[in-house]
Amino acid sequence: MDQIQHFAAVDLGSNSFHLIVIAKQANGKLIQVTANRELVQLSVSTDLTTGEIPLNTQSRALRCLSSFHDSLSQYPNVKVRIVGTSAFRHIQNNLSFLSKAEAVLEHPIEILTGEEEAKLIYRGVSIHRESVARFVMDVGGGSTEFIMGTGTKHEQVASLELGCVSIKKEFFPDERITQAQLEFAEKAVFEKLKPVAEQFGKSHWRQTLATSGSIKTISWALSNLNLIQNGVITAKALDRLRPIFVQTETLQNLSQLVNLNARRADLLLSGFVIVHQAFKAFGLDSIVISNQAIREGIIDELVND
Repeated sequence: MDQIQHFAAVDLGSNSFHLIVIAKQANGKLIQVTANRELVQLSVSTDLTTGEIPLNTQSRALRCLSSFHDSLSQYPNVKVRIVGTSAFRHIQNNLSFLSKAEAVLEHPIEILTGEEEAKLIYRGVSIHRESVARFVMDVGGGSTEFIMGTGTKHEQVASLELGCVSIKKEFFPDERITQAQLEFAEKAVFEKLKPVAEQFGKSHWRQTLATSGSIKTISWALSNLNLIQNGVITAKALDRLRPIFVQTETLQNLSQLVNLNARRADLLLSGFVIVHQAFKAFGLDSIVISNQAIREGIIDELVND
């Protein structure tokens, strides 16, 4: 048996595909040896009702998976788990694409339920953290997960088909940003969050954490506008950011103001709506960003279970 073992997690998200490979040394130490991310935007142009994927999107996705296959091939005995999340839940009947994807990877793709996704997110976020009551939020391209627990044990989980891409499609389909659009989106999102917040109960958490590229984009924008320090997102900062969206009038102007590339700025507003309304629904004061999420949860499961 090799002294060094390799473990890989592939996370096929609605917006981005991710790969990480971890080496477990003979002394038990874990070291990340590979990390790849590609912006595939699977859910942007896919018909989530029928599962039909445009050919150019399929080609982009398969090129990415081919690259991941090449990376994995460098580690012949790697133990790998490949999961699809929200977008894959919508395309799971598209057997033609799924068979092509698995053929390229030479590994099966496991399509997670929303609850399974949430549990893995919580597992990843909780690694090496103190054993306290914890609230975790993950805002993705196609879904948002909420989890509360203590230490490494989740106690309640919820997954809503409410993501940055889906919110943008429904409420902000073009470049314009208006007060009416924003209010309409906020009301719709809050109504979806309210039952989950009531289920979770009053805030009693010692830690409130958030993860995902959308959360990091919001933090980046707030930092660039000098509304927060140390990357901690606060309710006050979100309240101050809200009128800026309407004042900029277009996504292009917003991109320039907050110094974000167009692709990131494109989903900033929809991500903000979800996060801002979650703060209100769950009664949050602040959230700290976690760099650990579903991929770390998968690795931890592969290594320890």
